[in-house]
Amino acid sequence: MQACDRSALAGSIATMDQLVRTMVKADIPLADAYVWLLRLLPVLWGVYDRKGSLQKDKDADILILDRDLSVKAVWAMGQLVKES
Repeated sequence: MQACDRSALAGSIATMDQLVRTMVKADIPLADAYVWLLRLLPVLWGVYDRKGSLQKDKDADILILDRDLSVKAVWAMGQLVKES
């Protein structure tokens, strides 16, 4: 049996936006989904020093969603990802 290294979401291939939509559809408030998926996971994965919030000296990864929680734009390391 392999040790849990927290590098996968229960073996899921779901993207973060899919997970947020699933949580909201299950009547979990968007603010709670944000805390669980976008703030808590970086802590669990040991990367909160550079991911999970917009603060000085962090990576400046930003995700813009529409009202349906579909991805509209992505910034990675402070740069707009053109394919988004």
